[in-house]
Amino acid sequence: MGCVQSRASGLTNIGFGTFKKENQDDFFMEPNLFGGKPGRSLFAVFDGHGTNGMHVAKACKTYSPNAIAKELAAAENEGNDLECPVRVTQAINTAFDNVDKYLKTEVKINLDSSGTTASMVFQQGQHIWVASCGDSRVILCSRRASASGKSHWHVEPLTHDHRVTCPKEAARLRTCGGRVCPKILPCGRSIGPARLWLKDLPFPGLCLSRSFGDAVAATIGCTSKPEVLHRKLRPHLDSFLILATDGIWDVLNNEQVCEIVTESSDPEAAVQTMLQQALEAWEDRIASDNISMVVVKLAWGSGDDLETTCSSTSVSAEASTIAEQDSDAPSPQ
Repeated sequence: MGCVQSRASGLTNIGFGTFKKENQDDFFMEPNLFGGKPGRSLFAVFDGHGTNGMHVAKACKTYSPNAIAKELAAAENEGNDLECPVRVTQAINTAFDNVDKYLKTEVKINLDSSGTTASMVFQQGQHIWVASCGDSRVILCSRRASASGKSHWHVEPLTHDHRVTCPKEAARLRTCGGRVCPKILPCGRSIGPARLWLKDLPFPGLCLSRSFGDAVAATIGCTSKPEVLHRKLRPHLDSFLILATDGIWDVLNNEQVCEIVTESSDPEAAVQTMLQQALEAWEDRIASDNISMVVVKLAWGSGDDLETTCSSTSVSAEASTIAEQDSDAPSPQ
């Protein structure tokens, strides 16, 4: 049985357009040595929104890895096997809850209408746990054999987009007292996608059904409780993990992203190519959303390579941040 080494690259980029004054996105990656433990990795992307979205995303980036490491350590101290999917899932759920409590009690940020999405992958050897609240997506690219015997790339989404347009999420929000409908103009005409509103007030108008922060929306069902997926990776078949905020997914589909990544020479080239293609697609819309992404290459070893691939660390780009440019030009700021 093989052992896997993760090589990761990430970047964050401010969007362009009249209202894009700051980058509210962020990302985190610590491959192969998360929490000081060889063979463990953590990757995450955050997409802030609202007046204080940038500060919420940064606070989550700072606090959530520590919260997860603390809960995993507590589980180990209790004598639990961290290859037990249920116990790790419990630890991640507790960590997310603690992050939200921390934001709402310890951080001096007005969260009435500000928050962030969070999508994370915790990897321990061949096991991964994917936790998500919001619409930042995670996909897995794997090799599959065709009927002719030739291999091809297959894309598997590992998260759901938690938006109020999802019937299951909308039903949950309505049960909690929320109103889910498009914005209603004074003339009575509706405009745009469905949003989450207070029962009798046109506020907060959130498109997400799950997030950190968003104190007002939290009173009507918006929750930081993540959906957590566990799966065992297949050696030499499961090859790439891609985490990205909706600045990617709103203009590139899963298959396009998989093609970019699998045709790139390495994760560094992949994130740059993905950014460029996304920005070109956003040009047609005159404005671009913020973008954050992490590309993880799963390098499988076996036999004599086992000890090396289990213990070595590869961080190819801790942060590739696109600096702000002239705001008058329709290019990345």
